[in-house]
Amino acid sequence: MKVSIKEVAKMAGCSTATVSNVINNRNKFVSESVRKKVLEAMETLNYKPNNFAQTLRKGKSNIVGFVVPDLTNYFFTELASAIQSVLSENGHQLIVMNSEYSLEKEKQYIRQSVDQYACGMIIASLAEKYSHLEDCFPDDFPAVFIDRNPLGCKKDCIAINNFQAAYEATQTLISKGHQRIGLINGTYNISTSKERLSGYVAALEEAEIAVDDRLIKHRSKDRTGHEGQRLIEELLEAGITAVFIVNNQMTIRVMQYLIDHQIEIPGQIAVIGFDDYEWSSITKPSLSVIRQPTYEMGVKAAEILLKRINSPSADFQEHYMLPSKLIQRSSI
Repeated sequence: MKVSIKEVAKMAGCSTATVSNVINNRNKFVSESVRKKVLEAMETLNYKPNNFAQTLRKGKSNIVGFVVPDLTNYFFTELASAIQSVLSENGHQLIVMNSEYSLEKEKQYIRQSVDQYACGMIIASLAEKYSHLEDCFPDDFPAVFIDRNPLGCKKDCIAINNFQAAYEATQTLISKGHQRIGLINGTYNISTSKERLSGYVAALEEAEIAVDDRLIKHRSKDRTGHEGQRLIEELLEAGITAVFIVNNQMTIRVMQYLIDHQIEIPGQIAVIGFDDYEWSSITKPSLSVIRQPTYEMGVKAAEILLKRINSPSADFQEHYMLPSKLIQRSSI
């Protein structure tokens, strides 16, 4: 027989309203001693709250959606881990949705989350402009854009300074005597790719090095990074002496190609990649990279979202830009 909230309240020696406060993590209304009694009573009676009924009553759930373009990318899995750690501590559940580099899937997931009473979303968007997504959720729906900031974004967002990261990487290669510097960039329409391209170009122009479009390559929607091998081959044929790669999956494929073809690093070509994972420091030679504060970015995104969930109509807009760091190793 299903246990009722009244039975839990009776065993804990409190009101049903107090039990409800504990279930919904409204702990500021409940003393710690009473909270423990309620939790003990729930465990003893094997009481399971009716989450669906709660959702219908409140018009929202404790579920947060996280839309990513590629769940096989270490960057997004680390973000998900950080986000979940913060949300779970605050009584929320995370559902991760993989758009597989499809803007239509992304929009579909956003609409489904809103329709199914999600209390908020974190989105690593493929949209070039915020207007492409504006009809997917109400103006006051809590949402945080992470890593990418669509043009004209009206929601909270958090990212690194992509311009500065690319500028510093390119400037460092120039300081090593390189002028034929290749860039393997992300898909052209997203904000991170545009910002990194701008940083690369700015460093070349500052050094009075002509920008050669043949040395700039953009990835397609290939999720594996395998095309990195084709792109580095094209750049080598164009006569580069250094390359900056702005995606960790593409970096792996480029390094694999160079090692397989016995191209000496950094003797024949210097390499700077993106994201500092364990393999970066144990490759031969060890890889110079732009280190993003990935976990911290996920934590901050979750904190911003919780703030927005608690104050959905508050007149503030958070635009956080976290610093990155160039880690110089043997590949340059």
